[in-house]
Amino acid sequence: MLASALALMATAWPSSFALLLVVRFAGGLATAVAFVLGTSLAASAMPGRAATALSIYFAGSGLGIVLAGTLIPLAHASGNAIDWRLAWLLMGLVSLLASALAWHAARLSIRQSLARPVGHPVPVWGTLGPSLLANLFYGAGYVGYMTFMIALLKRLGFGTTLTMVFFALIGGASLLASPFWGRLLGHLKTGLGFALVCTLVAIGTMPALIWPQPWAVIGSALIFGASFMAGPAAVSMVAQRLLPIPSLTWGLALLTATFSLGQSIGPLLGGWITDMTGSLTAGLWLGPALLMMGAVASLQQRSAGKT
Repeated sequence: MLASALALMATAWPSSFALLLVVRFAGGLATAVAFVLGTSLAASAMPGRAATALSIYFAGSGLGIVLAGTLIPLAHASGNAIDWRLAWLLMGLVSLLASALAWHAARLSIRQSLARPVGHPVPVWGTLGPSLLANLFYGAGYVGYMTFMIALLKRLGFGTTLTMVFFALIGGASLLASPFWGRLLGHLKTGLGFALVCTLVAIGTMPALIWPQPWAVIGSALIFGASFMAGPAAVSMVAQRLLPIPSLTWGLALLTATFSLGQSIGPLLGGWITDMTGSLTAGLWLGPALLMMGAVASLQQRSAGKT
């Protein structure tokens, strides 16, 4: 988390595209490690209530979206209300504060984890196969929406204020919905929870594509925001249910790898479709299609495995 925060701050300085790629690669690598370890610790932080713990953990992303979705549009607005470099520095400073809080929380979680029985390792690939595929589709599907929506809003003539409201609603809805998802995911069968999330996120991406009006953009932000960060919680819950402790971190690492691979593929495919068709909307329609493929794959996940 510390390395990720420093990478956010360093993003304010690169003077070349190559250097920017290096800084963002370092930040992505650090964030991936923190994502895996934090998920593993969160899953064991509240014994018997893993779904609630994971939902709270991933709801933190909502705070980041509110922050980034407010500062970055201001930095690019006419008149430059906030310098874009200052926006990156502020986000890095907030991340440093979060790192300090996480240090204490991680120490407490580690103590609880060491006190639990460890069980025996199980094959991760065979146990989580459908969820790994579903997470690949999920990462590719949701990130296209997040990547290209700003461009779509600008093309439709929406200004800085609506763009800020859009991302604030996504982040706020994610925070408010986390308690609901914590209770729901704890009661749904293995694989069904993630399939439900994929379906709702797919539905959330559609209103702004079908009706290019402010009310549709707001509705899209609310539906998408209330469900998209439940995806990592839901699929992590699958791993927590099916894998014993010796295999859990490795399973979460594989899930993160497939998610990250999807995040890399999604914008590339969406951009290619946009270039081929000359329509930004055509590229954005790839998202709901991939998300529904993720829902179908998740429904194939079986509940066998944990001992």
